[in-house]
Amino acid sequence: MAAAKRARPSGAKNAPKAQPPPREWQSIVPDVVHSLLPAGSRPDRRDVAAVPLWPPDVYAVAATLLERSGGYHFIRPMRFDPMGDAPSKQDDPFQIFGRHQLLLRIRGMAWAHSLPFLDRSNPRYDEYAGRAKQSFRVRYHFYEQSALKFADEEIEKVGRKCIQDPWTALVNSKERVLHADYDFERHAGDVHDLLNTPHHQLAPQFPHFWQHALHLLIMADEASVGLGFPARLRCPDENKNVGATFWQEYLASGERSRKIDGSNTGALNPPRPWRQLSTGGPMIIQSLGMMVNPDVACVLPKARTPKVGCTLRSLSHHLALAPPAGRAKVRWHLLPPSDQRWDCVFNMLIVPFPYKIDSRCFAPVFGDSVDLFETEQRWLPDDPRELALFIKALVKASEAEIHGVVLPEYALDWRAFEAVKSALLEFDSIELFVTGLSHDVRTERGGGDQTTKGNFVATCVRVPSATRHQPRTEWDLIAVRGKHHRWRLDERQLSRYGLAHRLPPDRGWWENIELEPRTVDVVQFRGGSAMTALICEDLARIEPCQAVLRATGPNLVVVLLMDGPQVEARWPNQYAGILADDPGCSVITLTSLGLPRRIRSDDGEDRLSIGLWRDGFGETKRLNITGDEAALVVTLVPKSLSESTLDGRPDGGSAFGWTLRGVNPVSLDAARWRAIRC
Repeated sequence: MAAAKRARPSGAKNAPKAQPPPREWQSIVPDVVHSLLPAGSRPDRRDVAAVPLWPPDVYAVAATLLERSGGYHFIRPMRFDPMGDAPSKQDDPFQIFGRHQLLLRIRGMAWAHSLPFLDRSNPRYDEYAGRAKQSFRVRYHFYEQSALKFADEEIEKVGRKCIQDPWTALVNSKERVLHADYDFERHAGDVHDLLNTPHHQLAPQFPHFWQHALHLLIMADEASVGLGFPARLRCPDENKNVGATFWQEYLASGERSRKIDGSNTGALNPPRPWRQLSTGGPMIIQSLGMMVNPDVACVLPKARTPKVGCTLRSLSHHLALAPPAGRAKVRWHLLPPSDQRWDCVFNMLIVPFPYKIDSRCFAPVFGDSVDLFETEQRWLPDDPRELALFIKALVKASEAEIHGVVLPEYALDWRAFEAVKSALLEFDSIELFVTGLSHDVRTERGGGDQTTKGNFVATCVRVPSATRHQPRTEWDLIAVRGKHHRWRLDERQLSRYGLAHRLPPDRGWWENIELEPRTVDVVQFRGGSAMTALICEDLARIEPCQAVLRATGPNLVVVLLMDGPQVEARWPNQYAGILADDPGCSVITLTSLGLPRRIRSDDGEDRLSIGLWRDGFGETKRLNITGDEAALVVTLVPKSLSESTLDGRPDGGSAFGWTLRGVNPVSLDAARWRAIRC
């Protein structure tokens, strides 16, 4: 017998469904932390309750929260007074004065030597504590003796709670918004009172987690001293070196499976964004983050601290927050340590090849939707060895010892590049070779080589050694990356360069190249210097790679161009001035003689400006060449700098910038090299 149907109450069919209770607006800070650390704060646990062991991971979390909330905007410039009084404005979460500022530096230095995570019974505790004290005294030798004595006493007092407590307060924050909001609750009972209250009387309410984020950022930055550069702490007054920090040794060593207490338990595994090319060779770092998801944020080493502006970049000496890897992939090349002194001069040979560009080098490619043009390298000799002999002759004809060679955009193809870079290995003094390329050859997984046509820049670096007695047979690093933007030739440029008869000026002509993912190669050389190379419009366009450059602050930026004369009124100088101002890069631009010679000049001047120098010290100088000269030797000298963060922490003169000391021409027999020069 079928079961009787349950009777429905009258009107139940049309009764509204019960709605779930409204969700409360939960705290957003834990969501940001979990998005940055999706696998947990440490390799051996899946949650974020424990503070990360690796300082760049803590920096990524703190810096991201301060950036997204805009909290850095409210930090006032602070004075350097390590033993001063407490802040006068107690309710300001960002006022860090006196011993509090000094204490954060002490905790950071102790963290740099892993003391907060070592038990005092550990046999290496006394060793690390002694090294931390020595490192602090050398790096901050300019502190008064009372501050140094205070540091010696406090370093051994630094325990896990000093870092764990602000981290716990941060990840357990109950704030529902990241930004500073006005205190509307005080006026909530009277709408008329709220609407008639002057805007300046609605004081912003700072989220409590801001203070914890700033303290963690400072300690993580201090704990990361030297990451991305050789394992040395330098005292500029005494030219004295001390031992590396624990984290520098960790980064440089291949044994990254050891815990910080020395036991081989596999607690620190090699992170995904690191890749070592060979044992003892260069290491490519796409992000210093170990547990931080690089698709959310990246952390990179840093060379310069901006001296202007109230930005997140102004809050750190050693670490930089970079865009996610999908927006701009950074390859920070960490080279083996060098015994080359950082304060030696650097002589750079700049060669404005090609010296002549025929209009037939620009060939139209008519398309259905857009008109393209290709650049044909008719200036290259049939035998690339002839060009290699020419470059060698320029090096030998230079009166100074040459340390670097630079050629402009699109100067060589792959065959010529192979010949020139092999020829330069014959000179023991040459450390750097930068050139523009039309091709890139890459090894496929199957073992074959694939040739890609486009517009590339190649950077070759060789680590010098005063103890080496035999010539090097290879470069330590060869990095090739593509251009980020296509060149568009408009009517004005076609007329200026005399190309209207080849490319009709009533159309817009785009460079016929394939664009690859945005990549920036930053090369560490000479111990404490960082260099990067840009191609033409990479300098001018406001894009994610610009954010990388301004965050990391390379000491030297080399810009390869296929452009007209390099004078102050033109665009390269304007955009170079931005990097020279913030973060303080020294920028050198270089174009070939080919396009400037196609411009008809009415002033009768026979000197052409093939390059421009712009630095953060206020100097701008044209690099002029005459028709009889084949190249220029640009002499650069490093200048030690003392930079301070926005919160008042000086670096003690550990930063430096490149300055222009002199420019000397190089001439060769025109008859002997007529095929190259004409």
